[in-house]
Amino acid sequence: MTTVANPDGKTVGTYVHPAPIRFKGANRSWQAIDTTLVRHGNIIKPKALKDEVRLAGGGESGLLRVRTAKGQAQIAVDAELPAPALSGNKATYADAYGEGIDLVMEVTSTGIRQKIVIKQRPSSELVLRLSIDGNAGLKYRAKSNNTAEVLLDGEKVADITPALLLDATATTSVTSGNISNVETKLEGTDLVYRPDGEFLADPGTTYPVTLLANPTPWYGAGFPTDTFVSNDPRYKTGSAQQYMDAFVAGRNNFDGESAYYIYRSYLKYDLSNAPWYGRPIINADVRPWNYITTHCGGPETPQIAVRRVTSNWTLSSTSSVNLRWDQQPSVTTDGQAVKGGGVGRIRKAGDTYVYCPNLSQELYYSIEDIVREWAGGAPNYGLQIAAYGDSSGPSNYREYLSSEWAGTDGRGPVLFVEYDAPDPEVGAVGWFTPDEPGITDRTAAEAIVADPDLGRASETQPVAEDVSDEQAVEEKDASSDVHDITMEGAIEGDPVVDNPSPDTTPPAVVRTDPEKDATDGSASAVSVLFNEGVTDVQLTVKDAAGTPVPGTVSDGHTPAGWTFTPGQRLDPQESYTAEVSGAKDAAGNVMTAPYSWTFTTAADVPACTAPPYEDTSYDYGDRVTYEGHTWEAQASGWLGEPGSELGFWLDLGPCGGEPDPDPVPACTAKAWNPALGYSYGDEVTYLGHTWRVIADWVDEGVEPTAGEFWEDLGACSGQPPTDPPCTAYEWSMFAPYYVGEQVTWNGHMWEATQDSRGQEPGVHAAWEDLGACSGEPPLSAKRGQTRSAAALPDMPNVPPKASGMFDRMTPARCAERANLAGRPQGWVMNRFSWCQMGKLDAYYSSGKCLGNTTPCIPEPAEYYKADVMLIGYTFNGVEGRDQPKGDTARDIVVEAFVYNQSTYGNMPPGKKLTLGMDIGNKTRCEHITSRGGQAVQNHRTALISSWITDGRATFRFRCPHGKASTKRITEWLDGANGVKEYVANDELVSFTSIKPYANFPDWPVKALGISRHTKYITGTDKWLVGNIIRCDSAVESDYKAGGCVFYKTKPAVHWKPLVTNKAGTKTWDITQAYQHYWNACLDPDAQTWPDNPVKDIAGCDIPPSRDTGYLHREKEKQAGSNQDATYVKCSRMWPGYPSSGDYPKQCDEYPFASTRQRTLAPDGTSHFYGEWSFCPIRANDNEKAGLYLKRYYHADRVLYSDKFRNRFASPPSGDPVPARAQLCGTPSVAN
Repeated sequence: MTTVANPDGKTVGTYVHPAPIRFKGANRSWQAIDTTLVRHGNIIKPKALKDEVRLAGGGESGLLRVRTAKGQAQIAVDAELPAPALSGNKATYADAYGEGIDLVMEVTSTGIRQKIVIKQRPSSELVLRLSIDGNAGLKYRAKSNNTAEVLLDGEKVADITPALLLDATATTSVTSGNISNVETKLEGTDLVYRPDGEFLADPGTTYPVTLLANPTPWYGAGFPTDTFVSNDPRYKTGSAQQYMDAFVAGRNNFDGESAYYIYRSYLKYDLSNAPWYGRPIINADVRPWNYITTHCGGPETPQIAVRRVTSNWTLSSTSSVNLRWDQQPSVTTDGQAVKGGGVGRIRKAGDTYVYCPNLSQELYYSIEDIVREWAGGAPNYGLQIAAYGDSSGPSNYREYLSSEWAGTDGRGPVLFVEYDAPDPEVGAVGWFTPDEPGITDRTAAEAIVADPDLGRASETQPVAEDVSDEQAVEEKDASSDVHDITMEGAIEGDPVVDNPSPDTTPPAVVRTDPEKDATDGSASAVSVLFNEGVTDVQLTVKDAAGTPVPGTVSDGHTPAGWTFTPGQRLDPQESYTAEVSGAKDAAGNVMTAPYSWTFTTAADVPACTAPPYEDTSYDYGDRVTYEGHTWEAQASGWLGEPGSELGFWLDLGPCGGEPDPDPVPACTAKAWNPALGYSYGDEVTYLGHTWRVIADWVDEGVEPTAGEFWEDLGACSGQPPTDPPCTAYEWSMFAPYYVGEQVTWNGHMWEATQDSRGQEPGVHAAWEDLGACSGEPPLSAKRGQTRSAAALPDMPNVPPKASGMFDRMTPARCAERANLAGRPQGWVMNRFSWCQMGKLDAYYSSGKCLGNTTPCIPEPAEYYKADVMLIGYTFNGVEGRDQPKGDTARDIVVEAFVYNQSTYGNMPPGKKLTLGMDIGNKTRCEHITSRGGQAVQNHRTALISSWITDGRATFRFRCPHGKASTKRITEWLDGANGVKEYVANDELVSFTSIKPYANFPDWPVKALGISRHTKYITGTDKWLVGNIIRCDSAVESDYKAGGCVFYKTKPAVHWKPLVTNKAGTKTWDITQAYQHYWNACLDPDAQTWPDNPVKDIAGCDIPPSRDTGYLHREKEKQAGSNQDATYVKCSRMWPGYPSSGDYPKQCDEYPFASTRQRTLAPDGTSHFYGEWSFCPIRANDNEKAGLYLKRYYHADRVLYSDKFRNRFASPPSGDPVPARAQLCGTPSVAN
């Protein structure tokens, strides 16, 4: 079928052809069928046909090969074939069956027709054979009546009917001249034809005589369904004429040369997908091509009638409704089309002709009422064409071209139907934020189908992103959310921890690197990780002979990790034994026995493949060779020499040899595709070489080898590039397109540069070529109403406060912050609670009318609408265990609520809805598959009616500590001072992301009559990473069981002079610490010591005027060293300060001793000199402030290198912050 829009824009027309006229090529674009035969070497094939058809070029007995999606079939003859003469779609093999007997092969859009042309009267009996080898599911089977039938995949599809012999006169008109049936039998795999000798010898038989065989093999659209029957004894069975070029209708005595014969034709069209059903029919015609008639006149001449057939008929000899003259189907005259006149020529006695003024052409018979009956549900048994009143009267006859006609001057009968331009069937789904309108009408649905991003829709399930350490930090930095932490809970004392009783458990090893029995161990370091911080570690390494390896032992960035660094690299592929002993925890417990393990180092150092280092700029991730090692850039810009104190290069280990000065170039040409042809100058990659076409054209399947077609351009390395996927919908000639829209056409992506309709990309200037792309493009009971409760869902079993102080998310809290929760990234209330709100919409409009009326009254649309709320929880320490929500501290639980649901129409409640959650970094984190002996799914699929009854689902994930990586990347400082550092992953950190999705698997998503597959939707915009979560098992925290936090928020510690618990029963006075930090942040130049006229102290956030970035947490051991340096500095500036004044004092510093900003310049010798503040304050204030900060670290799971900033309540009214001299005292030495 072909549907086109009419110029008025209000109606469309559909053409139903009896045979295919176009096909989809390898690049998914439509191509017109062209059966013109052309020669390629010794092969003959049609110019454009979906299936591969190859005819012999001469010099062999193999005549034909047809290859389809199912396989191939072949035909051979008894003798070697000559080179054929080509004419259009015909190949004539002269004398193929002996002198004077030609074989003619005609290629059509539905099959191959064989004609054997006997040019002169034979002198002996003829036996003609065709040998069939069907490997495409096509077989012959003999029948009991000595005939045969065709099987396709084991099922009968047609009878092998007797072939026809037509003399020269009969080939001009099927009812003239002499015609005879030919005995056709199956002998093995041969079809054997034995023409009637008497017929051939009859003096009345004119030559040449044509034997018209069954079309073999069939392919394409299948078998023809137009034929005719007659009381003419030659044409009493319909199946005998089904392969003729013509069908006839009427009453004729052939200008007095015979008695009157009656001819009736029967046509059947496949209307199973007719687009006009449900539309007002404006016009309908059947258009057979008339070339012989008995009358050239107009409508007043004898008429032909086209009637609707009302009972079934077939062309199968074994069927009870097989079409015969004495067994014709019933017809009705209701709605019949009656028309006089004909075109072409009139046959007269003696086989002479009179030509009409109008040459052969289509005749239009109007059958609107018949098509309306079909559209209204009447069975489609086809049409009968017959003379009006054919039982009496003068000759009234027409001869038409059948669907078997393969010539270029005419075509088979076409059915045309014009009808109101339909509002095309439209369906769409989408996930929207609460303030987005959603799918409100057809226009919105069509827009979403055209641009799925508008509904956050896709063809495949949205997948949560894998998040690297660096990306997690970047996403966090890009977030505008601030987690403002008020630490009232800090003064309650530490929450319950793993070991509330005295610690008597000795430390234990939890991981080693290399692992036990590893065969690819590192030759540069041996590490061990304990389950808690330890000291006094003795770590030794011995070779296979038991000889100790010289080296040094050092702790990592946490007290739990220790590393042995050999004085020289360990030998490659050698066995070593490591042993650790003496480890002691903070409670004095010593490991009970040494722990040892054996490993084998990796093979010798790899070759140096990176280019040599040059004194120039590099991008992050670039690799170079320098002094026998491979180095990777950890920043971008000028980075200095690898190994310098600048620290911008990561040593990836030694490498051997000199870097290749002339490396093999990368494979930049696309991989050779055997399904494509190539033209001169095209380049491809094949078997690690680049090849160029040096011929004008190379057929598909001709692989690159040196010779007349291809030139070898040399070796290349790596995977050849591939075109990006074709993500835009396929261009349609009927759709309107507007500036900026993108489509896929002929293997390229295109963008509209002007509004257009019907202007093909690549042909018209309305499109800009965006380049090649690969893969398939996206394909482009009546009423009832239901509704669920609109109230917010209840939340059973809300977990306890996180860390004993952070409130948990509830539906009510989430709804209160709908402005934040409604964003695609949701709202992180605190690092242990997150929520997201959105809307699910599914819309469908059939585009049909309520009855076959004009004008059309459209059927109402059907829809499903719902609100969705997702609440996520993570846990800290033992609070995550044995709770209603989590089972381990590294669990992630998401509660989903679908509520305020409504439907309209009978369809939606019976459709399915899936709601689920995906997790990224699946090598580190996982979906929990069972809990309490019950299976757990990370999605729920149910009918919409079931969701309306129960709209809840729970999704569970876990990032086990045993799956954490051995290394992680930390980032320090910001901007130009930013530094990345690879460290041992002693905290067992794992990053992941989560992404919600929904799917309407059986909802009809379509537009412009084309089904789409964009039935998946997500609450996260595709350019956003889903919410990031970090899990860890940091042993230096009091929460030793580990925990997870929602990471995409910027924590800010809130400071005020007096901190009171929520019950109002306890207060900490940290006034002087608060005043010191206030001065350091608000006026560091004038109100801090050491004296420095220009200071910019980090970590301050006092809106709106002061924002000095972040502080980064330092390792605990370094924090102790910083405190020692502070004591030395303060003792020099304020000698005797601890005992001066009315109360004991301690020297407070800002930035804090536990931050990297303090570490950078402990003695004032670096460029950070003066970027901090010292102040002797009350010892109680300093100790309480330090404990306050420490408990913040533990409660909020702040790890080594984590960023945070400080916010301050305004000073109490009437109690201004004192100046530095009053608060700290004037130092003896200002610097």
